[in-house]
Amino acid sequence: MAKIFYISPTDQTSPIITCPAYDFLSGNSSVNYTYPTATDLFDTAIDITCDPPKRSYFAVGFSNVTCEATDDAGNTDMCVLTVFVGKLEPYARVSIPL
Repeated sequence: MAKIFYISPTDQTSPIITCPAYDFLSGNSSVNYTYPTATDLFDTAIDITCDPPKRSYFAVGFSNVTCEATDDAGNTDMCVLTVFVGKLEPYARVSIPL
């Protein structure tokens, strides 16, 4: 009689998170940067958290956002997104002679 063995694979592979190279945004208020994506060999739903989170206040200039992807087994991967916030200038009225 043949014996049947069931093997349950153990997920020891980290997800792969991909941050955009950079994000250019306007204003110096609540910023909604481009969110990273993540894939995993075992899981389809991967938890992604970023610090500071989306819609946080960013001053004018460069800021780094650290993001981490976690799969169901607790394996993690991280990436850093650079956000540049430019200052909005009011439009100037210019007279052009005709």
